[in-house]
Amino acid sequence: MAFEPILRLLAGLATVSLKKSCELRNDPMNYSSNVPESYREMSVLTYLATRFTYLTETVWSQLVQEGRISCNGCICDGTTTVRPGDRISCDLPDFEAPVVNFDYSIVYEDEWLLAVNKPSGLRVHSSGKFINANLMYHLRHLHQPPYPDANLVNRLDADTSGLVLLARDKVVLSELMRQFAEGQVVKKYLAVVTGRPCPFIVRTPYKFIQFFVLNSPPA
Repeated sequence: MAFEPILRLLAGLATVSLKKSCELRNDPMNYSSNVPESYREMSVLTYLATRFTYLTETVWSQLVQEGRISCNGCICDGTTTVRPGDRISCDLPDFEAPVVNFDYSIVYEDEWLLAVNKPSGLRVHSSGKFINANLMYHLRHLHQPPYPDANLVNRLDADTSGLVLLARDKVVLSELMRQFAEGQVVKKYLAVVTGRPCPFIVRTPYKFIQFFVLNSPPA
């Protein structure tokens, strides 16, 4: 991956303060979220089932009936309506966390940027039962020292190993995402295949992706 545009950006940046923001918090199985602007005048059940799909609507309904869901400190029932800015808290039952590979390493760090070597078998962000078992949660809450201000710049699939960039500043995050979107950052992937495929080019709506064939693995 070419870092020249990133390094040019970092060289000209001064320290910019960042107000910590976390969409979903836990303590340890009590989660809360702020209702965003896009969720207007809907039932608390619809809000939970459409936004947090790691539980089914049936399970969310049961949690509401059991009094485990509150809105702005008040216990919800089936008639509760949520509005933007409401604070929804969920006392979730324990569930077995999936087994993931946390054998990642930080290969670069400064006050603006983190570069993490992510292994295969690790999701970069939460989804379903992986709400705590992912790279972002581990970096923000469990890593020593923690990185509560880290935000993903690029993503890799759970089974793909490689470099993940994280910005520690909102200005840096915006600029790096622009560089990725404009193709200023070169990404290289290495795959092991059977046989001897020929080099080829894939055309997408946004760019050309060229595939090369190596006679032997890189050193």
